[in-house]
Amino acid sequence: MSPAGRRASARTLLSSHSKASTSKLAGSGSSPIKVNHGRLVPRRSPPSISTNLNTYDKKDPFQAFTTLFSLISTLTGRIGGAQFKLTPEEQKLAVHLLGIIEPFIGSTPSRRTHLTRQPTEILDYIVSHVDSKHDLLNLALTCQRMHSVVIPRHFDYRVVRAKVSSISVWNHLIVNRSLAKNVRQLEILDERAPATKEIVPAGIIASDTDLESTDDELTMHVKQERYVLQALGRMTTLVYFKWSCNHSPLSIEDMWPALLRCQTLKEVEINDNLVFAPFGSAQGQEEPSEESNSDEERVEAAIVLPELTKITLSSTKHSYGAARHPSLSRVKGMLNSCPNLECLAISYTAPRSRNAVSNGFPSYLPADDIFLFGRWTNLRFLALTNLRVSASTNSNRNVGTDAVTTFLLAHANVEVLVLDIANLSGSVGESNDEPLTFLPNTLPRLREITANREIVSSLLACPLESDISRPLEVIRGVRLTGAHYSQVDAGIGSTSTRCPPQGLPNDPNRNFLYNLKTYGTNVKRIELANWVEMEDVRRLIEYAPKGLTWLDLGKRLSGTASGNPLSTGPSARAINTNAVEWATLLSALPELTTFHGIKFFYEVSTLPNPMSYSPYASTGVPEVNHANHLSSSIPLSEPSGSDKSRIRKNDENASMLAWKCPKLRRVDHWEDESETKKVIVLVKEGSHGKGKDKVRWEVRRVKQ
Repeated sequence: MSPAGRRASARTLLSSHSKASTSKLAGSGSSPIKVNHGRLVPRRSPPSISTNLNTYDKKDPFQAFTTLFSLISTLTGRIGGAQFKLTPEEQKLAVHLLGIIEPFIGSTPSRRTHLTRQPTEILDYIVSHVDSKHDLLNLALTCQRMHSVVIPRHFDYRVVRAKVSSISVWNHLIVNRSLAKNVRQLEILDERAPATKEIVPAGIIASDTDLESTDDELTMHVKQERYVLQALGRMTTLVYFKWSCNHSPLSIEDMWPALLRCQTLKEVEINDNLVFAPFGSAQGQEEPSEESNSDEERVEAAIVLPELTKITLSSTKHSYGAARHPSLSRVKGMLNSCPNLECLAISYTAPRSRNAVSNGFPSYLPADDIFLFGRWTNLRFLALTNLRVSASTNSNRNVGTDAVTTFLLAHANVEVLVLDIANLSGSVGESNDEPLTFLPNTLPRLREITANREIVSSLLACPLESDISRPLEVIRGVRLTGAHYSQVDAGIGSTSTRCPPQGLPNDPNRNFLYNLKTYGTNVKRIELANWVEMEDVRRLIEYAPKGLTWLDLGKRLSGTASGNPLSTGPSARAINTNAVEWATLLSALPELTTFHGIKFFYEVSTLPNPMSYSPYASTGVPEVNHANHLSSSIPLSEPSGSDKSRIRKNDENASMLAWKCPKLRRVDHWEDESETKKVIVLVKEGSHGKGKDKVRWEVRRVKQ
C-alpha cells in the first residue's frame, strides 16, 4: 500500500476509535474527553477536600496552606454559574484555614498588635480595671514597660491609709486628679495612731510640708476638713472606705455627702463615737434637733449607692465624742442610701471612762428606728450588738419586741444572725415568764445564729412553711445556767435527766434543750458562752443531735455543785483529771471531731524524739506516739522526771479519747487561748495490729 493510503486508513481508524470511546464514556457517566492535537486526554476530576474543621491541626500552617491552595484551584474547573464560587461549607473552611495561616505569616509579630507598644494612656486605662495589688505586682514584673506604668501610677495608689492631718497627701490627690482615680481603698486613721500604719505613695511625705504649718488650731481643723473633702471628691472609683478618726472635730457626717458621689463604693466601715450622736450635737454635747435636718435627709435619700453592699458601724471605748443620749438618727439617714445592702453590722460600746455611768452614759444603744424603718430585701448578714428596744406597752404587748419580730420576718434571706438586744421579751409583766415568740416562717434560710438562750430556743420552735426542717447548723452565745438537780440521778445514762416542757420546772435550760432536740436536727456546731454545772453539759450532750461535729463549752463559771462527782471538777483553766468520765460522756456524740472547753493535756517543757510504744497493748487501747511540731527548731533533750510523767499521762489521755471518740481530732492546748492559738491534734496512722490503731498527739497552731 502506498504511503498516502496508509495515512488515510490511520485517520479513519483513529476517528472511529475516538467516536467509540466518546460514546462509551458518555454511556458510563464519566467526564468528557478533551482532544489535544489529535490526542485523547481524559479530564481530571477535582481532588476531594474535607469540610470538617476539626480535621485540620491549628499548629500546622503548611497543611492549611496546601488545602486552601487546592480549594482555590478547583474554582476554575467548575461549569456554568458555579465557577469561581464557594459553597457555604467551603467558605467556612477557607476562613478557618486563613485563621491557621495568619499567625505564622512573617518572622516577627506586628508592632501594632503588641501590648507594650500601645500608648501610655491606653495602658493606664487597661491597668485601671485591675484592683488587686497582688495582680498589679505580677503585671509590673512582666517587663520594664509595664513596670513604668503600674508601679508609680497604680500600685502605690490602690490603698491609701493616712490621717486627717496629712494635708500633703490630700493636696497631692487634689492636684493629680488622674492619680486620685486610681485609689480603691481609703482608710483614715486616728490622730493618735502610730506613723508606721500609714500607707501613702512614695515621695509625698517629704514634699508640700509647708501646707501643714499654721498657728491657729481652729483654722487648722477647717483647713484639714477642706482638703480631705476635696481629695475624696477626686476618688471617683473608690471601692472601700474606712473611717477610724475618733479624736478630731471632723466627723463622718461631714464625709457622707462626699461618699455619696462615689457610685462604685462597695464597703464602708466606720469606727467613731460621733456616728451615734443625735442631730445638732457637737463633741458629745447635745442640742435639740432642727427642722432643717429633715430637708438634708431627703436630699441624701434621693442619692443612692447601688454598689454598696456592706456597712459596719461601731463606737469606741473613748469618751471623746460619746453622747449621753446616743441615737441612730444619723445612721438611719445613711442607710436610706443603701437599697442593695447585703451585710449590716452595728455595735455599740459604752465609754471606758471611770465616771461614764455617773455622767449618764448608757450601756445600750436605742435601736427602735432601725427596726421600724429599715428594710433591705438582699440582706444576708445581720449583726446587732449591745442594743436595746423600747419597753413601752400597747395592749399588754411590748412594742419594741413586736418591731424586732416584724423586722426579722421581713428579711427572709438572712443567713447569719448576731443578736444582742436588751429588753427583748415575749410579754410585759413582772414575772416575764412567757417566752419570746417569733412570727411563723421567720428567717427560713438562717444557717448561723449568735444570741442568748431564749432567742435561740424561740427561733428553733418557730414554724416554717410546709413543715420543712430549719437549715440551722451553727449555734453560738448560749449560756447554760445551773439548775437544782435534787431529784436527778447522777448516772450518765439515767432516764430521769430528760426534760420535757412539763418536767423540771426549776431548770432554766429546759425549753432550749427540748427545742434543740425536737427542731435542731441539722445543727452541726454548738459554741456555748459559759456553763456552771456538769449536769447541764451532760443534758446538753443527751439532747444535742447525733450529727454534732463541733462542741465548745466556753468558760466555766463558779456555781453550786449538785453533788455529782463530776460537778466538782476544776475550772476550765486547769487540767481536768476526769478524762475517762469526759471521754465516756463525749462518746454519745459519734460524729464529734472538735471539743473545746476542757483541758486534758499537761504542759511539757521539752519533748523527746518521737517514740512509739503501746502501754495498753493487752487491753486493745490504741497505741500512742507523741510529737510536737512547734518544737522542731529547738534542740531536743532528755526530758526530766516530771516531764516523763506528764508525757505518760498525756499519752494515756490521748489513747482514751481516741478509743471512746473515734472521730475526735482536735482538743484544747494546755495554755490559755488568750495567750496562744494552739490546739492538740490527735492523728491516727493506719492499722497497727488487730483492734489497735497508732495514735499520735501533736501541737499545732490555729490559722487566724
